[in-house]
Amino acid sequence: MNVSITTDMEAWIQQKIASGMYTSASEVIREALRLLHRTEQAQWGQPSAVQYSLPAPVVRRVNEVAARPHEQAIAQEHALFRAQHTQLAAVYAGQFVAMYGGQLVDHDPDFDALFARVRTKFGNAAVMLTQVNAEPDSVITRRGFRIEQAVQ
Repeated sequence: MNVSITTDMEAWIQQKIASGMYTSASEVIREALRLLHRTEQAQWGQPSAVQYSLPAPVVRRVNEVAARPHEQAIAQEHALFRAQHTQLAAVYAGQFVAMYGGQLVDHDPDFDALFARVRTKFGNAAVMLTQVNAEPDSVITRRGFRIEQAVQ
């Protein structure tokens, strides 16, 4: 599949890669499509488990700031995931897995359910969540943050 994008979009994608948040253009595009999918689900009465009432630019900025301390840890988890991919795919194909300290710590076919359990158990620690596919390179990066009290 070939997709045409504007030069502004291409520059934005390159910016995301240069920031270290993503390792490839494909990763940026996949994350954007996942977010679009979740947005459409929420609009059509199928809300995801986590919804934000903040404007999208605010959520993106908070995610970017919160993610920086964990980028290296997530990159290390991804390398360990790639090394174990064959074994994981044999057991967890199609499911989402959580990797922490190079170990599988949880799995679920429902990303939102897995995310909720991981955040309950590990807080904002750098835990890599990804779907086990035929190829080991599709990592879902979801930056966690907390808002203790909504400002009215």
